[in-house]
This record gives sequence, structure tokens and C-alpha cells, in this order.
Amino acid sequence: MVIRRFQERKDECGKWKTEIPPNVSSKVLKASKESRILRMINAGDGDYELFEYTRTYVVKLGSFTCDCVAATSVIPPPIKRQPGRPKLQRKRELSEKPRETRSSSVVCQAYKQFGHNKRSCSKSNQSNKKRCALFQRKTQSQGSASSPQPLSQT
Repeated sequence: MVIRRFQERKDECGKWKTEIPPNVSSKVLKASKESRILRMINAGDGDYELFEYTRTYVVKLGSFTCDCVAATSVIPPPIKRQPGRPKLQRKRELSEKPRETRSSSVVCQAYKQFGHNKRSCSKSNQSNKKRCALFQRKTQSQGSASSPQPLSQT
């Protein structure tokens, strides 16, 4: 699957008329049309000519050089690792099925009903509260008969 995708992308890149992707090329052309100072012409082989009112600059993408920076090499910024947890799943193609998700439903152990568990069961909680109240009454009555001090509740 992945190797096929690489091959398809390589074939698509082979159809490009310039060295830069078509969407980037269209953005550059749009920006150059909107520019009031510079005009750009593709000179071929990754070379571009930028025309200003009084000067002409040659930009060579292959060697990362530009005449406008006094014949120094233009180095792209380093690629930084983005913050945050990395994605664990690869991006799937449109033709691929999405990853199957696990579906589990919770079952109440007291009443065997779906959608909640024993701890969050309202019926079970009511009966537990009644049992706790009865148990406390029994222990208090037994405790008061044997010792004169009442039990403190926490």
C-alpha cells in the first residue's frame, strides 16, 4: 500500500512542468501578480528572473542562490520537530477502509443491563444506601447497649 502510494506520487511529480509543485507555483505566480514592485518570469531549470523598476535579479532554486542577496547562498530554514505527541496512525488513502474501532458496551453486574456499570447503577445505589442505613442503625443500637458513649459518624 505505502510503496504503491510512493510510486503514484512519483508519477504525479514527473508530470510537473517546473521543479516546484503546481500549487506552490500558482501561489508564487499569484503573489508576483499582486506585487507592485517585482515581476517574475520562469527562465527554466529552476531559474527565475525578478524584474524591479531599475534592476533584474536571478534566483536559482537548484543551488539556493539569489542575486538580490549579494551573491550569497540562500539556505532554507531548518526543519523543526513540531511540539505535541506524534500521530500514531498513518494517513490512509481514499480507497482504503478506515481503521475498525473497538466497540464495547458496559454491562451492569447487578441488573445485567447495558449502558452503565454496577457502580453507576441508580437502582443498585438506592438499595446499597438502604442497606448501609440499616447496618448503621443496627451497629448503633448494639453499640449503645454495650457502651454508654454514642458512635461518631465520619
